[in-house]
Amino acid sequence: MKRTTEEIDRHVGAKLRILREANGFSQASLANRVGLTFQQIQKYEHGKNRVSASRLWQFCEELHVTPNDFFEGLDNKVLAHQESIPPRVVKTAWHLHQLRDSGVKNSMLELIRHCKSGGA
Repeated sequence: MKRTTEEIDRHVGAKLRILREANGFSQASLANRVGLTFQQIQKYEHGKNRVSASRLWQFCEELHVTPNDFFEGLDNKVLAHQESIPPRVVKTAWHLHQLRDSGVKNSMLELIRHCKSGGA
């Protein structure tokens, strides 16, 4: 299935919002860090404006991610579903992803599975 440019822009914008929120930034605070207005961040997040390569790199530096993180899931997820993920779930997943100790990460995942199955 071929994606249109607009779909890709919306996908990158949705990822920007998810990553921004996972890092605890408001639109205004991220905008301030990269020399933009919050309105411009809003336009990026809604896919109204395209994110240039140099701007994407700035976002990567501020959000501590790679450019690939903005395109992850583009080939195999429905964009509308991705935008419906609750921010608290995204934030939890992001923090789990950041854990470097695999033992701690596995213990946290096991705890989440245990709670999800009603074992808490």
